[in-house]
Amino acid sequence: MKNKIDQYIRQCKRSLDKDIRNELKIIKHKQKINNKLKRIKKQLNSDPGKIKTAFIFDNIIKFFKSILPNIKKQLPVIINKLSAGIKNISKIKAFLKNAKHIFKRILRALLYREQTIFGLSCFIFLFLNITIVNIDPYSFFDKEDKSATGYHVFIDNIEVGLIDTKNTFYNIINELDEEYSWFEYDAELEKLITFTANLDDYTAHSSMELENQLIDFLNEYKKSWSIFVEGNKIVTLRTSEQAELVLGQIKEYFMPAPKEEETIENISLDFVESIQIRLSFSKKENIYSPEEAFNYLLKGTTEDEIYKITQGDTVWDLAIKYDIPVSDIQKANPDKNLSAVYIGDLLNLTVPKPYLHIDVKFNHTYKENIPFYTRIIRDDTLYRTDYKVEQRGIYGEKLVYSLEIYQNDQKINIEILSEQVLFQPQTKIVRIGTLRTPDDVLISSFILPPDTGLITSRFGMRSGKLHIGIDLAIAAGTPLLSFRSGTVIFTGRKSGYGKLVIVQHSNDIVTYYAHMSEIQVTVGQYVSKRQQIGLSGNTGYSTGHHVHFEIRVNGKVTDPLAYISQPVYTASYEEEPSDLPPEEANSENQQLGIGPMEE
Repeated sequence: MKNKIDQYIRQCKRSLDKDIRNELKIIKHKQKINNKLKRIKKQLNSDPGKIKTAFIFDNIIKFFKSILPNIKKQLPVIINKLSAGIKNISKIKAFLKNAKHIFKRILRALLYREQTIFGLSCFIFLFLNITIVNIDPYSFFDKEDKSATGYHVFIDNIEVGLIDTKNTFYNIINELDEEYSWFEYDAELEKLITFTANLDDYTAHSSMELENQLIDFLNEYKKSWSIFVEGNKIVTLRTSEQAELVLGQIKEYFMPAPKEEETIENISLDFVESIQIRLSFSKKENIYSPEEAFNYLLKGTTEDEIYKITQGDTVWDLAIKYDIPVSDIQKANPDKNLSAVYIGDLLNLTVPKPYLHIDVKFNHTYKENIPFYTRIIRDDTLYRTDYKVEQRGIYGEKLVYSLEIYQNDQKINIEILSEQVLFQPQTKIVRIGTLRTPDDVLISSFILPPDTGLITSRFGMRSGKLHIGIDLAIAAGTPLLSFRSGTVIFTGRKSGYGKLVIVQHSNDIVTYYAHMSEIQVTVGQYVSKRQQIGLSGNTGYSTGHHVHFEIRVNGKVTDPLAYISQPVYTASYEEEPSDLPPEEANSENQQLGIGPMEE
């Protein structure tokens, strides 16, 4: 093991000596330093007092100015390589051992001349020129695979060439950077460069061939910056500033905005996912503009799919056609009422699938109404259809301080931290009548026991359809009485009516009693005026206990209240078509002269 280390040290020493001998710049720098020291010694011997400190510092400043471009350019790379090279201490020791005798001689000469400040500057000058200007720093830290016949070079996982040594590649990069600023080389770029040892026979690219391949690579792949979410590359932009701008715009998009007389404070916006901005090389067509990157990160696409509503369209039909849940269409159109869309309306059918989510937390101070109570007073001096507001209700108001948490636009939690009542609400007082109306009394006096029955639905149009009778709410099992004397011509069930009794009173008048719970007469039976024919119920198309009562004159449905109020009633409605199948409806109408009840 010791022999291998010694052999490696000797190889490093020979390489260093060769580089130093071949670099004429070092010799020139040494000559300049010796000439300058001779002039200083001559001046000291003649008149040391004339040597001004300003002269020394002026030379130091000129020196640093001359090497500053090289330092600025190479320092990040040197630091990066030094940090990586700490693991290989033997190489650093080899370098220091080879350079030690040079540094000793310089220090000894400088101290002998008693020019401490200038001597240190010359020492720094020589060290920096050896390490930065003249010697390739990668030769100390890049470990070459001795079994490899060469290396495949990759930039951002894209192969760019085949070389004999790593130093060859770095030298070409430096030349391109100095002449054309192709790479604008920095420490971030170093992370994208990888080498794979080639163990097979090969023909290495010449420096010129590799240089041309690198130029072709940079013509096709542009230096760019990508946004990585949870370690996955999502979007790529031209510069790191654009990437930062897009992330800032996303945060600004979800920034809560207070309404009038509200305050929002202590706002925090944090990305849920881990995010990194990294240097990369991408084809031009894969580099997004900031606007495209913004849409892609929040929606999963760069363009929205917009649909224009045409005649006959419904949101439900669109959901089936495009296989999108209605709830997702609502998410894509948060400002639209999907229950009321019209021809010409534009709907966004792009369901957001964001790559980024932001937790938004803030303290919210706002005013909120306090609902008032309604006090109802039953008044038997008012008809049941009348009411009177004795005191109007007034909302109260309170000041609310809350902690609100959202993720993107979705509410996660609202915690009320404090409430301060500004003024109390005023109770609304309403008097509601309980007295039966004259119409209740009139109609009930013909077909119901005294003091029973309230009209709940009159004859006429109801929900777009003609209601061909009158409904009276009564308790279950209330006796139903015949309107006039006559003959029962039908008993049994009919569609919509439930249990039904039909009575023929004269040649032109027929009455209907529907939704019975029990029928107490038979077909052909004669009944007298106000004779009990059955009990009220809730059969057929019915939503509560009531009786549906109809009067038909000459086969036409008639308003029962109008008929009862006037001895001769001339205004009537044509009978509504039946909901039954045509053949059944026709046979029933011919036999009984009836139509369906519309409940």
